[in-house]
Amino acid sequence: MRAIFFCLNFVAVFHGLTRAADGINGFDTVQSLTVDKIHCLKRNGYSAFIARVYVSSGNFDQVGMQNIKTANAAGLLFVDAYLFPCVDTSCPSGAQQVKSVINEMAAQRLGITRIWLDIEKYQWSGNMQSNQAFIRDMVHQAQNMSMDVGIYTSYSNWQAIVGLDWNEFRILPLWYADYDGHADFSGFRPFGGWDQAEIHQFQANFNGPCGVRMDLDWFP
Repeated sequence: MRAIFFCLNFVAVFHGLTRAADGINGFDTVQSLTVDKIHCLKRNGYSAFIARVYVSSGNFDQVGMQNIKTANAAGLLFVDAYLFPCVDTSCPSGAQQVKSVINEMAAQRLGITRIWLDIEKYQWSGNMQSNQAFIRDMVHQAQNMSMDVGIYTSYSNWQAIVGLDWNEFRILPLWYADYDGHADFSGFRPFGGWDQAEIHQFQANFNGPCGVRMDLDWFP
């Protein structure tokens, strides 16, 4: 297997950040970013960024991959990626999608700590067992390639796609969406075996500073 270049020092940085008493302000966006914009966001208190690297049509998100390079070049402290899988019957398997993304990130020498699997309602089948198998394949492929992996979802999305009681990956980090406007975990409802989360996406489509439209994410 081709050697994978990921900046593991970000792991240590991330664990240091999560111990901050007042939390960490993060964001995700599909907008193209420049070094100047990221410097501006840093001055406005943002320290973490999660970039989309794969879209539901079954293609790499090259804008997101460039954003990772830009964020690292600008010295943003915590940079991750998320994969929005293609789940139509004509798409590659979940495992193949993860494999291709990780290989592409390696080829581009992208420095991230973790890849998040975006599990939200979009063209998933009505068969929960089939959906569970698809997610299982994605997770196992990432783990087999020594990539740290987490789940992005929400209570309602998980309920609709795989069922609230499916808890096979409860040990994975959870990034959950609940647009309650609170940068905390006060409104978290356990599901999928998770009784706590790692990141809360608490506001969507926010007109942020520096001309960046973003979703707002909070890290404890």
